[in-house]
Amino acid sequence: MDDARVYDLALRCLALRPHGVVELGRKLRAKGASPAAVAEALERCQASGCLNDAAFAESLARNRLLDRRYGPGRVRLELRSLEVAAELAEAALDRLLAETDAIALARSALEKRFGSAPAQDTKSLKKRYDYLMRRGFDADTIRQVLR
Repeated sequence: MDDARVYDLALRCLALRPHGVVELGRKLRAKGASPAAVAEALERCQASGCLNDAAFAESLARNRLLDRRYGPGRVRLELRSLEVAAELAEAALDRLLAETDAIALARSALEKRFGSAPAQDTKSLKKRYDYLMRRGFDADTIRQVLR
């Protein structure tokens, strides 16, 4: 696959949704592109502003926190699995958490899943606690929501 074709493939991937540098590189190599062609395409995408890990981290964090109602812990793990630099991931999460309230996010996730009725017994309380833990909320936030 030649350099121009790899670059076109990279642009098509970026047109569908934002990608991180490592993720896009992996995707291009999986399509059969040579490492040199991938490096060239990634460099051109970064130079043109189409590929930006900071913007990707912000976009993914915003989507996961606000739209899907995941907690900061889960978003942090997802960004780490996509190999976004830790400082970029933390900066994106810090900006979003400054704008939003983690307790309100957890409460919203809980109401979407279980409705607005409070837990009736310890079994249902534990079920709610475990649900919020799996979604990436910390124990202090969960305790405040479940009170």
